[in-house]
Amino acid sequence: FDNAFRTIAHSVCYSVKANSALGILRLISGLRCGFDVVSGGELERVLQVDKRAARKVVFSGVGKTKEEMRQALKAKILLFNVESESELWALA
Repeated sequence: FDNAFRTIAHSVCYSVKANSALGILRLISGLRCGFDVVSGGELERVLQVDKRAARKVVFSGVGKTKEEMRQALKAKILLFNVESESELWALA
């Protein structure tokens, strides 16, 4: 992917819900990929592997709780995929 998009700023993000095994997450982190998470638990697993990885985390999904959003903001993740107007207001 990096080669295909070498002329465009981009990030390749692994979907943690596919397999959240710590060994897999370590491997992905070592490849300098980002992470797509859909829960606070997935975020915690990524941070368990690499505290600095928060800067490469995209938080997606419609089921984010306010507490999970606070947790992600505190960790200083890269970005949220906002799924609704109410979610946007919760982040404001």
